[in-house]
Amino acid sequence: MRRTVPRACSHGSTYVQVPGGDTGLGQALQEGTAAEAEQAPRALDIDHLSTGHRPGFGYTDVYEATSRLIEPVIEQYETDVRRRLVQGMLDAAEAVALGVLGGLDACEGDYDGNEVLCYAAEGLADTYGYRIRELMRTAGRAVK
Repeated sequence: MRRTVPRACSHGSTYVQVPGGDTGLGQALQEGTAAEAEQAPRALDIDHLSTGHRPGFGYTDVYEATSRLIEPVIEQYETDVRRRLVQGMLDAAEAVALGVLGGLDACEGDYDGNEVLCYAAEGLADTYGYRIRELMRTAGRAVK
């Protein structure tokens, strides 16, 4: 038996099909992923920003260098969502996707002057969550 339950998140209310009506596991997965996805970019070491002239590559500005640090962090979640979709675990994929987007959204504007996130563009969830949203949209489970 499946029933539809509302899932509240910072991106609005999303309705998810929950097998057997059990909301606990999906909610726990979403919340856990959100906490991890919020902490991961915050934990990036600002000393790893590689800016300036790079022989053979030209000039790298701080915003491009920031993107090079954040993207691999988000790619691990994208890989997880893709894996769950391939296995037919749509509810779990959606919970992870919503968690990542919520975690990135929670990072917005809430950091001190000595973090990599200070150099990230506004709208982290929009910028770095694009591919995850596209994966879910392609699977018929569009998330915002």
